[in-house]
Amino acid sequence: MRARTLQDVHRDLSLEIRVARQQYKDQADHHRLGVLTFVVGYIVWLLRRHITTARPCTKLNYKMLAPFRIIERINPLAF
Repeated sequence: MRARTLQDVHRDLSLEIRVARQQYKDQADHHRLGVLTFVVGYIVWLLRRHITTARPCTKLNYKMLAPFRIIERINPLAF
């Protein structure tokens, strides 16, 4: 009896977790996708936020790095 109750609870919680994950994904995709669409061959500016450079101070560093051409699409969010 107790094992059956635990199985039911586990099944219900697994379903709730799947629903929550899908809701998080839908919300994140809503903010990510559809805003900009990039195609291989476009020229884009690269933000320097997560790239370290040899400049002595981040305050004096460039905010964006020179234009780059998109050469490959890795997945829908990475190029």
